Amino acid sequence: MKHVFIALFIGLFSLPAMAQDVNLDRLLTDRVLGDPNAPVTIVEHSSLTCPHCMAFHTQTLPKIKESLIDTGKAKLIFSDYPLNAPALQGSMIARCFEDDDLYFDYINFLFETQSDWAGVPDPRPYLAQNARLLGISSEQLDSCMQTEGYQDAFIKKVQEISEFKQVKSTPTFIIAETGERLTGNKPYPVFETAVNFALKQDKEDKSESEDADKAEKEE
Repeated sequence: MKHVFIALFIGLFSLPAMAQDVNLDRLLTDRVLGDPNAPVTIVEHSSLTCPHCMAFHTQTLPKIKESLIDTGKAKLIFSDYPLNAPALQGSMIARCFEDDDLYFDYINFLFETQSDWAGVPDPRPYLAQNARLLGISSEQLDSCMQTEGYQDAFIKKVQEISEFKQVKSTPTFIIAETGERLTGNKPYPVFETAVNFALKQDKEDKSESEDADKAEKEE
């Protein structure tokens, strides 16, 4: 799905500016799936309304999670890159979950039910209702969504991703340790190869560092 300039929907979900207890930095922090200390980092830039992103989450990610994430080889950082107003709203609501497991449960649910909400005129009631079904209260959700500066800061972050990381389509994946970029819903073996290459590079780098330390001590 091609990138749509995000300014087109800046004003579609105007929220009242209210001082709240919700931490804005926490809301903007990308969530991690897997062990935060895993040696390889897969950064995913996806839009909740993107069909290719949905295919990745329903078809490819389960295998990645089973073979690469749950085994401790890699972790996945989900970096929202909404392409339209419904995706923006879904992403903002998702980040209201303080618990990372519930956050990913909600993200996965929205991908699985994408056809039910992504094309409706106003998906906000659907998004909010299902967030509440996962355990967030109406008061918590309202407080979160009314956090002063939340929407503007969120949009600014996405614009910076577009500018500095040159993300132009979704999904886009970047292997942080090697800089390798994967675009589209690539099959599992492509991710396996990329992660194994990063692990090999990490092992070689550590070996070189150890050899250098050893040589320095011998001098």
